[in-house]
Amino acid sequence: MPTRQILSFILLPCAIILVLLLAGVVQYYAFMRPKDLDRLRKDLESPSEGERYNAAIWLGGRGDVPSVPALIRRLEGDPSPRVRAQAACALGLIRDPSAAPALVAALSHPDPEVVQKAAWAVGQVGAKEARPRLAELLDHETADVRWNVAVALARLGDASGLPVLRALSEAENHDAAFTAVRALALVGEPADAAKLRALAGREHGRGWAELVESAAREIERRAEGKK
Repeated sequence: MPTRQILSFILLPCAIILVLLLAGVVQYYAFMRPKDLDRLRKDLESPSEGERYNAAIWLGGRGDVPSVPALIRRLEGDPSPRVRAQAACALGLIRDPSAAPALVAALSHPDPEVVQKAAWAVGQVGAKEARPRLAELLDHETADVRWNVAVALARLGDASGLPVLRALSEAENHDAAFTAVRALALVGEPADAAKLRALAGREHGRGWAELVESAAREIERRAEGKK
């Protein structure tokens, strides 16, 4: 087969893929125009659960501060636990301190998914007033709640979730282990540095060994600063 034909077989599909990718990028940014953000804010009040849920995803990802009051209303009173949980997640992404009271209150919701997302969000917002309630949730029956609570406590400068973080750092789950190590860097004790280094050889992919070493050094640095 001539070289020109071979190149056409290779380059044409690549060109098509590139065009499709560019079209997707254009469509994404067109969707995020102000008028579309206004529509998403209105969708938070929609009678459709799916529309409210999707609006919370988009607005949180956009970091849309004007939607915070509506997201708080969804967190506090939406009939769907799924929408409440996503509203909590969105508020955590936006990181507006005004959401803190509603997020703290959501930690007492009966649905574990709502509690899990609210725990993550209070850590993002920096709601230190949540620490007493978070500490009570360290014994929650749902594992995802426990580890989100422990990570949130670490972000708030509270080491009471250390046992959960230590166990999580040894988890097979890639994301869970990475998250736990980052949290241990914030509140770990000197003995944790050596334990982390012992985990460096685990198969968690690119960046794992570097993260573990960085966390161990941060723990040691903090310990030196306390002397």
